[in-house]
Amino acid sequence: MNSVEATDVQVNYGAHVALDTSSFTIPVGGVTALIGPNGSGKSTLLNAISGLVSPMMGSVELAPVDGRARKVSYVLQGTK
Repeated sequence: MNSVEATDVQVNYGAHVALDTSSFTIPVGGVTALIGPNGSGKSTLLNAISGLVSPMMGSVELAPVDGRARKVSYVLQGTK
């Protein structure tokens, strides 16, 4: 079972493609790391999973928990 499933998801900010077309699954009960250089779309991907931004195309679906919609929370790293 997967907690998150994305199919052909692409996220744009205006004309800028922030996350190019990607498909992936995140399994339930595991640890998943999201790594990459600055500007590679990590925060954009988390925003799409949490519903803060909508994909330009494709879909991101979260599996329900006990028949109820899943809620996502995350804390961004602060930089100084």
